[in-house]
Amino acid sequence: MLLLGLRRVIVARRKVLKNDPKHFIIQITTLGKAHESVNKIIDEIRNYKIDFNYKIWVVTEEQDRKKYPADVVLRVPKTYRTKNNSKFKTRALCYSKEKRGDLGLVGNDVKILFLDDDSLPSQEYMSSAFHANYDIAQGIISVKRNYGVSLLPSIQDSIRTSDCIAFCSFFNSRGDARIIHGEGLMVRSNVEQYIGWDFGDCLAEDLVFGRRATRKYLFGLIPEFVYIAPPRSINDFLKQRRRWFWGQIRALYLVDRSQKYFIIIRYVTAILGVVSYFFVFLDQIVNFKFSSFLRSLFMLNTVGWVLYYALGNFLNLKSLKWLLLTILLAFPAGFIELIALFYSIFTRPSGFDVIEK
Repeated sequence: MLLLGLRRVIVARRKVLKNDPKHFIIQITTLGKAHESVNKIIDEIRNYKIDFNYKIWVVTEEQDRKKYPADVVLRVPKTYRTKNNSKFKTRALCYSKEKRGDLGLVGNDVKILFLDDDSLPSQEYMSSAFHANYDIAQGIISVKRNYGVSLLPSIQDSIRTSDCIAFCSFFNSRGDARIIHGEGLMVRSNVEQYIGWDFGDCLAEDLVFGRRATRKYLFGLIPEFVYIAPPRSINDFLKQRRRWFWGQIRALYLVDRSQKYFIIIRYVTAILGVVSYFFVFLDQIVNFKFSSFLRSLFMLNTVGWVLYYALGNFLNLKSLKWLLLTILLAFPAGFIELIALFYSIFTRPSGFDVIEK
């Protein structure tokens, strides 16, 4: 799927899509704990050579009184409540949606590019998102900002690039988006107004929103990069994965049955990747008496699993050194992912876990 996905991305880059909106909003949603990161993102976007008009919105909490060089700064009042009592980021998204409604920014000629406070769209992605004729779309996650600050989490996050190329390009092209990330999600305002963000205590609002939009609206993949920052430490990595895990668990009752199965299968295959690598490694030392079929199966799964890491990393950095390093460290990185899974199962986040930016 990864190799076929590379071909789909190359073909998609040759297509010229032209459907310019009247209004283009870049929204950075933050809890107010990453002020410097948000301002840096804004500065980098301002330095792009863009030939169209856009507005930058920062949506933060009322207690955040820091200054942002944005066109619009929305501070969500402490007293603000939604019908389903949404919390954290989902609550802030509900508030900004209502404000767009008040301003009349609700038609299909209004596009919103949603960013987290640690994500940066490339210039090419911004331009493609502006021109694309999709109702909702996402790009290819690229783990470049602060890469290598914490070695294994940086390598682990390279899988997200592979996921975008293998799975997003496959399912999006069939109108059945499965892996949906909030970093760089482009949505027309009429889609946002119709679906909304009021999902209660859900921590995977992007997944729920995307699944509800995918069958009704045109969902596409923009074959350009959205840069993210990997966790700075193993501790941050564990907290981030725990938030993702419980976000998906809580989202199970909000998504359709086929997506429930997809989420479960994804976790099972991730575990099997580590297990097969482990047995192949031990087989070289202890020489287990596996059947030739089972040995071949383990070897094939391990090779595919390692290449999934390696190619994602190579596409991020285009560095032979990092490609070889990823192959050598795929098992430790995957083992930490396995630890993160069990850590997530046996502990629960007390709130919205925020990692250092």
